[in-house]
Amino acid sequence: MLARVEARLRQAGYRRYEISSYARPGCEAVHNRRYWERRPVLGLGMGAVSTDPPDAAHAHGVRRANPRELARYLADPVGCGEIEVLSPETARGEAIFLALRTARGVDAARFAAEFGAPPRRFFDREIERLRRDELLCEEEESGDLRLTPRGRMIADSVFEAFV
Repeated sequence: MLARVEARLRQAGYRRYEISSYARPGCEAVHNRRYWERRPVLGLGMGAVSTDPPDAAHAHGVRRANPRELARYLADPVGCGEIEVLSPETARGEAIFLALRTARGVDAARFAAEFGAPPRRFFDREIERLRRDELLCEEEESGDLRLTPRGRMIADSVFEAFV
């Protein structure tokens, strides 16, 4: 059914730009792009999550979650429920699975600029297995990664390999 929906949307001029989002070219929503690109986000409200940019003390940034319980949130609405300093391993895995959500996929050069090496350096076994299972494709020259149509159908299973 998803293949039929995508075909009909393509006929109407819509293109997939994210795993479950379609739009006409130039009309893509920009809200979630900050999440997919792991850029700073300010989360407002109960249970909302903010991400702080990297700094000298936190190379891969910090994630802050507001309290999820109403009483705690009302007692201190600007306080923070949880703070997570992102480890290199967590940040690398998130960079891969969030970028794979997009039609563009993982830009290996951008990944290498942040983490010091391309995705293959950290995830060689996983990438090879997913390619063999025809869930992931890799551009030979650039090392960029994208989900295959089959991989999109079971994307959570692909993402699991990186986290």
